[in-house]
Amino acid sequence: MANMLPSIVIDGCIFAFDAANTRSYLGTGINVNGLVGGIGGTLINGVGFTSSNNGSFIFDGSNDYLDFGYNSSINNATQFTIECWYKSANIGVEGILFNTNSYGVTTPAYGYHLEIYQRKLFSCSKE
Repeated sequence: MANMLPSIVIDGCIFAFDAANTRSYLGTGINVNGLVGGIGGTLINGVGFTSSNNGSFIFDGSNDYLDFGYNSSINNATQFTIECWYKSANIGVEGILFNTNSYGVTTPAYGYHLEIYQRKLFSCSKE
């Protein structure tokens, strides 16, 4: 029997993408398609991809990221869940895992932020 991937539950989701799902990422190029909500994104500064373990993105720890642009339905959500798998060979490398801050789009800035900072997971919201 072939190895079956579990499906992402998208009921009630505003936004979801999955590097292991070819509907979301074909394995080449810089375009990432959202699985719900019609929100697409772009791989920035050479984000890598591996098909190992069903597929994942590879970040160099310096300047790679996925840009899905500003979206008011995400930034204005009053309840949300963020889920991601993160593995690092060096937890001392600081970096943003998730960011919806609207700096430069709205004043005052709104959004949510999740990052590795000083070897710890750090999150904040800005209202």
